[in-house]
Amino acid sequence: MSVERIRHKLSETSGTSAVEFAIVAPAFLILLLGVFATGWAIHRVASVRYALEESGRTLLVTPAMTAGQFDTLVKSKLAAIADPNVTTSLTVDAAVNGIKLAHASAAYNFTISIPMIPDQSLAYQTSITVPLSE
Repeated sequence: MSVERIRHKLSETSGTSAVEFAIVAPAFLILLLGVFATGWAIHRVASVRYALEESGRTLLVTPAMTAGQFDTLVKSKLAAIADPNVTTSLTVDAAVNGIKLAHASAAYNFTISIPMIPDQSLAYQTSITVPLSE
């Protein structure tokens, strides 16, 4: 082979785009899936907070609601938009000057799974306080 022919073979660039894509594509795909998984986790956390606040508004209108009814209400609001596996609690303080305070809380444990990255287990807790009139 002549020196000119060797130089031509070494300077040929056909197929470099395919090689670059093969190097970058896995990292891009993992990044894309990570963004989606993180966004989905944020949606679930926001849904839990929304369901707790909406149920708190219902509690404000019907102060005789029990903890079981409150739990069922929160989970029913989550059934359509997020995972309903939420632990709720409801406590009502004794009345002071004719006003009782109800403290509602929700705990939600979930896992963020991204391919080729260890799973991340997270625990989200939120609470609200609702004034109840007698």
